[in-house]
Amino acid sequence: MNVSHLQLGISDAALMACSDGAYGEVELRPSRKFADSCLRPLVAAARAEMDAGFPSGRLFLDSVEQAMAVTLVNGHAVKHRPVQFSRGGLGSAR
Repeated sequence: MNVSHLQLGISDAALMACSDGAYGEVELRPSRKFADSCLRPLVAAARAEMDAGFPSGRLFLDSVEQAMAVTLVNGHAVKHRPVQFSRGGLGSAR
């Protein structure tokens, strides 16, 4: 069985930044395998950069990380909305 495996890390800060904080916490849905046509070229770019010895520098990898984070949050995240408390409403007699 010939299996290749690539593990990438996306920082919590990148995930939160791309969600604009509108949803509170961002949690990625667990998945052992998934195919994403937008994520595939970003992963290929990160892999090619690693194989070449990181010649493009940190700014390139930060940009790829941000693009991956946006793709993951938009397509593979469970968005938790923060609990909102309301003041006012009906009086105690009602």
